[in-house]
Amino acid sequence: MDDIAPEGALHAYFLRSPVAHGTIEALDVSDERDVEVVEAVFTIADLETDGIDITQSGSLVTPRDGRKGVDPMRPLLAKDHVRYVGEPVALILAETMAAAKDAAELI
Repeated sequence: MDDIAPEGALHAYFLRSPVAHGTIEALDVSDERDVEVVEAVFTIADLETDGIDITQSGSLVTPRDGRKGVDPMRPLLAKDHVRYVGEPVALILAETMAAAKDAAELI
């Protein structure tokens, strides 16, 4: 689809966790938001501030004994800590994919 993108379409890039388990102590995206070709940078805090439901929906299996199945909270972007390598931490929207990747490297 990249070769037929409509005029003015933005490119999305997810910054992903390089570690399997860790605590997010700070996530400073202020510099990236000032880059001219970057339209937006979203973190879990931004989604919560905007009132967006941050949970991923999934199927819930009910065991044979009728108890409620396990239903852990799975946020759209990492919240407070990362759980696996490749977990999305931030979303960058930019005019080009190269610009989005460059902005991700600044986080």
